Amino acid sequence: MIRAFVTVVVLLACEASADCMGAWLRAAPDVQVELTPNAHVLVTLGGSHTSVSPAKLVFMSGTKRVPAELVRTFDGYQQKLVLVRATLEPGSWELIIEGMKTAQRLGPWKVVPSGDAVVPAFEQPPVAGDTKWTAYGCGPGSSLKVKQVKTNEPVFIEAAATVNGQTTVGLLVPREQELELGHGMCSGGFSFKPGARVSVVLTPVDFAGNRGAPSERLMFTAPSP
Repeated sequence: MIRAFVTVVVLLACEASADCMGAWLRAAPDVQVELTPNAHVLVTLGGSHTSVSPAKLVFMSGTKRVPAELVRTFDGYQQKLVLVRATLEPGSWELIIEGMKTAQRLGPWKVVPSGDAVVPAFEQPPVAGDTKWTAYGCGPGSSLKVKQVKTNEPVFIEAAATVNGQTTVGLLVPREQELELGHGMCSGGFSFKPGARVSVVLTPVDFAGNRGAPSERLMFTAPSP
């Protein structure tokens, strides 16, 4: 079993407006988490970093360098989420972005020799929670929360959101058994038009890439001013 505390990949809506115009990086799982040799890491590229090519992401341990293999990307609200993987030897590994003037490092994470055969699963059915529209100085926040996002191990969540027959698949990270599908002032997951009828199916994916069974379809009406 992988032991971890996961980080949020959606920026909080209360960030200063200066952050909205800058550049930021996030990664999940959190630092010092134990990963299997088939390690998967979710990187958030925000602001001007959204132009960074996933091909520039490289895992590094001392003098060892392993190019990150792109699994999937998701263009969220003013941010890009990139799921990458690599086959890594046991030890401490970081993820770097090559070619940048200022060194950018994410991690480190501890890679252990043993694999992970545990299939991630929801311990109870997720349920649609509150929706909320909030006016901020640099733009609105549109929150659509999913409750009871409790799993048998730390996971990413693949969210397949359907509006008017068109489905977009995003990658998010739950926090405290909640998942935020919307966005804050600066960035976030999905951006739904106010009043849109949204259906969402959630699938847990662990840090070794194992996929669990999807949830039942959840229904939302995107909040309005």
